[in-house]
Amino acid sequence: MLLEDVSGLEEEGSKIRRWISSLCFWVQTAGRLPAASSAKEVEILQYRRTKGLRRDYKHHKLSDAEFKLLRSIAALDALLQTWDESWISNLAEWVQSHGRLPLSNSTDHIESFQYRRTLTLRKRCKD
Repeated sequence: MLLEDVSGLEEEGSKIRRWISSLCFWVQTAGRLPAASSAKEVEILQYRRTKGLRRDYKHHKLSDAEFKLLRSIAALDALLQTWDESWISNLAEWVQSHGRLPLSNSTDHIESFQYRRTLTLRKRCKD
């Protein structure tokens, strides 16, 4: 079933932005991620949207509904996993080198950053 109406996924206070639903629909219809080298303007636009998606994903600006929608489409789920793997491996390296989890009240900028990553990881594991 093609994704045409995302209103059923939207919860109160958790909206799906139009450009994200457009990207999801395009990927679902095409069966693949958009390519930067495409000659089609529509595909290039969708490719640029994946860059915006990465920015919003990295800065935790996706709503719960957007996150669920992206995870429900295999190609986009795989893309998100590649983004997860890089920062998760970085966090794992930090924990391994320090022999402990990062502290919430640390004054060290890097440790504080790694602590926020643990919060993100915990939240995603709950979902």
